Amino acid sequence: MLLAASGWRVWGLDVLPEALERAADLDARYRQLDAGLDPAHRRSDSVRWVQWDLSGGLPAFEEPVDLVCFARFLDRNLLRSLPQSLKMGASVVGETFTTLHRERHGKPSSDRYVLELGELPRLLEGMDVVEFEETWVDGRHTARIWARKPA
Repeated sequence: MLLAASGWRVWGLDVLPEALERAADLDARYRQLDAGLDPAHRRSDSVRWVQWDLSGGLPAFEEPVDLVCFARFLDRNLLRSLPQSLKMGASVVGETFTTLHRERHGKPSSDRYVLELGELPRLLEGMDVVEFEETWVDGRHTARIWARKPA
C-alpha cells in the first residue's frame, strides 16, 4: 500500500481470500485517514486485489512490470521465471526463510519453503544483485535480496 501511496500501480496477490480481505480492509482504513488530506497528498486508487495461486505462475499483466515484491514466500520456479515478466531496469525485492530458521524453529517444515544459504541470488540468474544478505532479525533467519534486471 505504501507503493500505491507513492503513485505505483499495485497488484496484491494471495491465494487466501482472508489475506486479501485483511489487506483490503487495511487499505480502506488508510483511505479514510486520507479523506482530510490535501488532494495532492492522497493515496492513489491503484491497488488491485486479486486471489491468485502463484504456483501456476504470475497472472497475465498488460505489460511487463517495474517491481516485484515478496515476503515469506518461496516458489523456485516462479522466481526463476521472474526476469521474463520484468521491464528492463526493473527490480525484485524479497525476503524469505532459510534452513537456519527451520533448524531453530522447526518451520517451515518442507524443504520446498526454505532457502539453502546462498540460494536466492542463484534463483534470479541473469539479474544484477544490488543488495543481498542472510541474517537473523527478531529471531527469524531470512535471506533478503534486491536484484535489478539489466537495462
